Amino acid sequence: MNRATPSVEIDCLEWSWNMKYHTLNVDTRNNVQTVRTGLHRWYDMTEASKPVGWFWFPDDFVIRGFHSTYVGAKDIDSVAGRKTNARKDPFSFYTRPSLDTFRYRLIPLPGMAESWSVKRYTGNPFSPFDPELLLHYKYPFENLPICDLHIPYHFVIVNTGKKLQQLYGTEPIEYDRDFPFLADIDRLLLNAVRNVYVAWMDAQPSSEFYRGDDDAHLDHTIQNQGEPSGDMGVESSGGRGKRVRTDGAFVTVLAPGCSSVTKSLAPWDSVSNVEVDFANDGEDPEPFVDDEHEEEEDKEWFEAMKEWVKDVWAATHDSDTSDGSDSEKMVVDVEVMHAIPEGGVTNLIDGTILQVQKHFQMQ
Repeated sequence: MNRATPSVEIDCLEWSWNMKYHTLNVDTRNNVQTVRTGLHRWYDMTEASKPVGWFWFPDDFVIRGFHSTYVGAKDIDSVAGRKTNARKDPFSFYTRPSLDTFRYRLIPLPGMAESWSVKRYTGNPFSPFDPELLLHYKYPFENLPICDLHIPYHFVIVNTGKKLQQLYGTEPIEYDRDFPFLADIDRLLLNAVRNVYVAWMDAQPSSEFYRGDDDAHLDHTIQNQGEPSGDMGVESSGGRGKRVRTDGAFVTVLAPGCSSVTKSLAPWDSVSNVEVDFANDGEDPEPFVDDEHEEEEDKEWFEAMKEWVKDVWAATHDSDTSDGSDSEKMVVDVEVMHAIPEGGVTNLIDGTILQVQKHFQMQ
């Protein structure tokens, strides 16, 4: 789901997903998946305001449940437009114990036929790199394995459904022309994805919903969202995405650049951090509950940050003009972040970024 999704569309999603007005957080970890920069470029690529790259296809029959609830029919039509205006928490569809990860396939659009191959490394990422274990998959990537991701299906339906609507409207999808490699059952599920998205976008929220007096709403739990809900975010340009910070925790978003495929972070990539102070109007704030193992997450995050610092330094400095001492200092700074007060962490990260940006300007 795009972080720049317009507010009017987010309103419809909040209504359909049985959420309170202005509480959908698009910066939740449930909506973030890292991919290589070259593949990310194709994911967002458009021509004449229409997508030409690829999308994730939810390879799961649970999509039929979405269709039955929001579209209002068990039979999946090739033409979209029907809706029930129903409200239901999409997490309630994920009742099977196996649905702690979600199954996806990469489906390319015809414009990606001119792309280079998609690479997949089959070796141990923590062992020395073996080029013999790097596999290449060419369009239409039919032999690319199923991808198990942590992204729930409803976030992907928003992105994939929107792309399909931009290409085909509510009319039948041109499978024989654009997706001849898809089996009949896959075509049926892809119809369901587009139909559900159209139903969400055609939703009609009530006036009580906008006033916050919606008694029919069933409260979402913090565990469902992956981040605390509530009207306490910062609006992103072009939409109502939020950067959420609470109880000393903050969300750091890696924004990959639009460039050729690189092994690691490129100089034009960036890190952004937004710190927000919340006023509680004299009331005690609700406690934050994290549904992940905090210690393991912090360790992994700091290890990734150390690697990022090293990559940025290597990408912006000549090896023959530096003895590496400054790079080591930057890494040490990252390592001591746990010992720095909350505000100091943000200042340290921002200071590192400013140093890198200043170096870019001097080049």
